[in-house]
Amino acid sequence: MLKPHEFNSNEHKIQVIASFNTNQEIKPLYFKYNEKTITVLSCTCEKSNISYVFKCLVESEGYTRYVRLCYYIKLCLWTLIT
Repeated sequence: MLKPHEFNSNEHKIQVIASFNTNQEIKPLYFKYNEKTITVLSCTCEKSNISYVFKCLVESEGYTRYVRLCYYIKLCLWTLIT
């Protein structure tokens, strides 16, 4: 059984639509934050034993900016790091 994950105060659980392939590569495509759907335009990824951390260029309401998303492998859980 998994232990409860302790999140930093700057992490927020989010819903993500992502693409997974057979080479164990993950690409986030969209995520929901504050009831808004955010489009991921591009991203880079750093993988560790417990997570993937993505630096993503995103677009919402005509604006673009960079955000960091984290995928916890064993928990199958996505967070937005603010």
